[in-house]
Amino acid sequence: MRQVTLTVPRTLSISMSGVVETQNGGYEQAEARVDGAVVASGGSFEEGGGCTMKAASAGGSILLQPGDHVIELSATTVDGLYHVGAYWEFALTWS
Repeated sequence: MRQVTLTVPRTLSISMSGVVETQNGGYEQAEARVDGAVVASGGSFEEGGGCTMKAASAGGSILLQPGDHVIELSATTVDGLYHVGAYWEFALTWS
């Protein structure tokens, strides 16, 4: 979690990329929130692929007005199965 203070309106773009399981949906979940609102989210694929991993990505942007804002990034595998090499990476860009 990080708090930022803006003096002018700015757009925050968040992109997420990673590797997730292909066995069941709902795992390797990642989410980016700003002031409690979901800006980007992603997770595993419901393909019955067992230990096969697959690239995943998600993204979004939000216009923020001057003032204080809270940015929260989170990621979890949810359990210990089928997750060899799973990860999420977040990139934040201001414009």
